[in-house]
Amino acid sequence: DEHEQSKPTTVEMILKLSEPHLSAVKRELRILGLDPLLLDASNGNMETGMLSLKREMFLQPPSPSSSRGSEAPKPRLKSICSINGQIVSLKTLRLISASLLTIVDASVASTALSRPSSRMSILDTGVPREIISRAYRTRATYRQCRHHRERLEMELANRIFPTSLPDSIEDASDYELELMQHWVDELDSFECRVMAFRDSMTVSVDDDDDDDFAAGAATEYKETFRQLVSSSWSETSSDSDNTSQFYATLLEFRETVRSLEAQL
Repeated sequence: DEHEQSKPTTVEMILKLSEPHLSAVKRELRILGLDPLLLDASNGNMETGMLSLKREMFLQPPSPSSSRGSEAPKPRLKSICSINGQIVSLKTLRLISASLLTIVDASVASTALSRPSSRMSILDTGVPREIISRAYRTRATYRQCRHHRERLEMELANRIFPTSLPDSIEDASDYELELMQHWVDELDSFECRVMAFRDSMTVSVDDDDDDDFAAGAATEYKETFRQLVSSSWSETSSDSDNTSQFYATLLEFRETVRSLEAQL
């Protein structure tokens, strides 16, 4: 008979709950007006609870009075739902299972899992928050140290050393280390000489009160002279990332003196 009720299809899932899901489900049962002891009735262990979610579906044939015209009435899908053997509505079953079950789109999940960042995020869900925070702080510190190292390597690459020196200090011989120390001493001595020269020019500028000194070609000389006095050995020139400000001004001062000498 075409109006005979179809055979039911039953879907049942039995879950063993522990904290914090156990307390959450009990709270939902209490809100929905159900006895939370349903979870404890089938299990003697108070730390866990057994939850049986069951839905029985079948097609209910239409009644003869519901037919309209020539169109044949369609059967309706009916459900009988229960939680641990107690009959509940479909809405109640959905509310209880919503926090326990997740519907995953297979195509979307496959695309997400193909990215390493997504896989790491899934793994991080089981890691305590304090460990994740410490990992983030450690990563930030590592990045700062890496940038500092790269900056030092760039500065080192821009320095000029004898071509005979090895790339690594571990490979250097005693003679090469002695030669490098000689270069360092020479640079320190040169810095002392030029700073003494600058200090002597500072006294000369301070003692100069002659307004006629700025006349004619001496104006350019005096301006370069004052720039040299106010320049710093440790600061970098604005025109170059690797040239000392004092050294750059000293070269400019030399060119100014040569220009004045050519005019004499």
